[in-house]
Amino acid sequence: MFEKIYIGKGKKVENLDIVKVKLSIEELQKMIKEAGTSKNIYFEIANMKHADQFENTHTCYWSKKMDDKVEEPAPPSKKKK
Repeated sequence: MFEKIYIGKGKKVENLDIVKVKLSIEELQKMIKEAGTSKNIYFEIANMKHADQFENTHTCYWSKKMDDKVEEPAPPSKKKK
């Protein structure tokens, strides 16, 4: 299972097949540290359903692998009557 960590947004460049994305350096640094690598980083750019208030049409994120551990439900509490 993966968690999406959003690191930026962008807009499609008019009349070109290009998306210009603004990324947060702070979020990129966190991503590199959490990924534990200095060679390559991978991220995805996806269309947003609706443009935001700044007319951004795309979002950028990286996928962080989550622990596959299933949490055990808490045992029922014993109430005194």
